[in-house]
Amino acid sequence: MTAKRSQHPSDTVAKARRIEQHIDLFEKNDDEAVSARKQHDIALAKFHYVLGADLYEIAWGRSHHMCPFEKGETFADGIRRHERYISDRLGLEPGMLVLDVGCGVGGPMREIARYSGARIVGANIVPEEVEKARRYNEKAGLSKQCEVMLADFMDLPVEDATYDRIYAIGSTCHAPDRTQAFKELFRVLKPDGLLVADECVMTDNYDPDDQEHRRIKQAIELGYGIPDMITAEECRRSMVAAGFELLETKDRAETGDPETPWYSPLEAGGFSIRAVARSPTGRRLTSQALGILEALRPSARGSRRVSDIFNAAADATVEGGKRGIVTTLYFMLARRPGGGNSTA
Repeated sequence: MTAKRSQHPSDTVAKARRIEQHIDLFEKNDDEAVSARKQHDIALAKFHYVLGADLYEIAWGRSHHMCPFEKGETFADGIRRHERYISDRLGLEPGMLVLDVGCGVGGPMREIARYSGARIVGANIVPEEVEKARRYNEKAGLSKQCEVMLADFMDLPVEDATYDRIYAIGSTCHAPDRTQAFKELFRVLKPDGLLVADECVMTDNYDPDDQEHRRIKQAIELGYGIPDMITAEECRRSMVAAGFELLETKDRAETGDPETPWYSPLEAGGFSIRAVARSPTGRRLTSQALGILEALRPSARGSRRVSDIFNAAADATVEGGKRGIVTTLYFMLARRPGGGNSTA
């Protein structure tokens, strides 16, 4: 039997360098720093989703997004209901071709495909996630109904007016320019087609002159690899500037059970065994375990630091949610005009 080779030292050095470069991009938050981050948007997203992939699946399963919870609802049921809500608002049905923008490992696409009967195509810039999503689709028996392409949603390799419907769940926050991102989605959507964007934004309560507000914003940007968190108002303006007709906007974070807020999975307690990994205590234990692993396996060096960055972002998300200045559930339903209908 051949022994499995350990990670090459040069790979370990490269990983450490990536971590330092990522952190350096967030050392400042002036216009020049934000511009630099926007120029490295793909690298920031890959940092987050490649280095955090295993942590996400342990804690969150295969649908990496938040949701508003109903009273007494389990975590899994809330996630599933949220995905079906998006399907319903888009009016998905068999025969439709739908784009999933930034599909992750495909949890939402598989649920929406099963529920609606529509054919879903996911776009993702992370090769590791594309490979996983395809494998999971095959295992679920959905490989003919769910496809995944390695592609940047800022420049999709498809013809104009390809898709009947589009949804983006917490993905366009990684765009260097939200208006340009929406313009690309406008291009590939058929006239009269509908778009649902579930946006991660600063709410209209955010005060850029408040030092604590800025601290929370920057911690979230660092941990989630977001170049610049924009406000809900800016997001609305970007959608309209891209040519869309806005049909509805609302913060769905305000629609859930007040005793089980949308950020509650990141707090102590929770809904399931997975809640241990999502909770502050579980995240601390994970960080400590990674520290031990780093001491035993040089190839793991840097893992604890990445975990700590993610933990700080999770804590900032909770704090921002409690203050009402952050939401990951800003819902926008929009239509591409041009097909002869003025309403959806």
